[in-house]
Amino acid sequence: MRIDEQYILLKDIKVHAFHGVFPEERQIGTDYIVNIKCGVDVDKAIKSDNINDTISYAYIYKVVQEEMAIPSNLIEHVAGRIMNRIIKECKKHLLSIRINIVKTNPPGCSDAGIELYKSLIFKKNITKKF
Repeated sequence: MRIDEQYILLKDIKVHAFHGVFPEERQIGTDYIVNIKCGVDVDKAIKSDNINDTISYAYIYKVVQEEMAIPSNLIEHVAGRIMNRIIKECKKHLLSIRINIVKTNPPGCSDAGIELYKSLIFKKNITKKF
């Protein structure tokens, strides 16, 4: 069976964290919603039913929880840390990654956030040719 696109999704991970440039954000904290979409090659996992042939969504959830627990001034910084860690530790199966972090109820609007996307397909294709 040929599948054109394959993703592991973690939607609406709710985290209370202490990010921001204002002292009250670091003391009281804010609620965040994190979404992760990992492009993966799961062809082998479909056949094998073995967790080692894919990326564990439980592991990605753990990375999100651990990185969100480290206070930062900017959610851009937090999103970058999450992305870099998942790329580093899951590169065997990872083709792309999209991370979206939303800060709920910031001053002046209902939500504010950041979204990062990185494709690793080009890099993998070059590696395979040589």
